[in-house]
Amino acid sequence: MIILTLGKACVQIRKEWKCRATPMNMSNQRLHWVVKNIWTKAWKEEVATAVMVQKHYWDKKTQKALPFLKSKIVIQLSKSVLMDHDGAYSSVKPILDGLTEAGIIFNDSPKYIELEVKQIKIKQKSEEKTQILINNF
Repeated sequence: MIILTLGKACVQIRKEWKCRATPMNMSNQRLHWVVKNIWTKAWKEEVATAVMVQKHYWDKKTQKALPFLKSKIVIQLSKSVLMDHDGAYSSVKPILDGLTEAGIIFNDSPKYIELEVKQIKIKQKSEEKTQILINNF
């Protein structure tokens, strides 16, 4: 099992820095496509950073992560305000893309992964975090 804890994704939009500890549901927000791309890139970079910290499952010869051909992925979003079910699943799309680009999973289609998104209610926004649990089977 691999456990990845993501840091905050921070972006600069119109000379103002914004940081988030959990991804947002960008599908129902009226964000400009450029802003969506900036947030998506930030979450992919957070995944890449978390993967670099967990080097014990890397192939020492190629220095690349071994892709899991079939895996169960549980993404835990600790949030002060919970999203609805479909919003939570759509919010983790950049994280799945980041896992694919980092070489952890082969593909993010249902043929290769079994996805579960859990939301944990917390009291304070300062305690928000995103954790990824990956089981290879």
